[in-house]
Amino acid sequence: MLGHADYDTLVFASEDLELTRRLVRAYSDTQQPWMDAVDGTIGRRLADIVGRSRLVLEEMDATVVLSRRFGPGELGWGYAHNIADALGRSGRVERRELDGWLAGLGRLDGRGAFLFSLNSYAAVCRRR
Repeated sequence: MLGHADYDTLVFASEDLELTRRLVRAYSDTQQPWMDAVDGTIGRRLADIVGRSRLVLEEMDATVVLSRRFGPGELGWGYAHNIADALGRSGRVERRELDGWLAGLGRLDGRGAFLFSLNSYAAVCRRR
């Protein structure tokens, strides 16, 4: 089995849809220091990767993780802060813009309107 999240599918309900789209795309394409390479869309490419290998794809499955709370220990909170930290370190986005985005997510949570989701994909394979 091969599995991976597809970071280009990160969804945040936010006060600024265009900013959120820009941040998700930038995060998906940002190589962090601990990475050898970056491919934020690898989850959706698993079937192709298997097809070019000595494996046969038996089944594909997708899982959506969903979070409705924005606070420490919650998945959406963790991803949002990782996005802000990674993009802030890379210099691709100004820190004040990232801080404003995080504050907006907190305001949404305060009124019960926060939502986060992420798609993960799994490829079940067998040897040829």
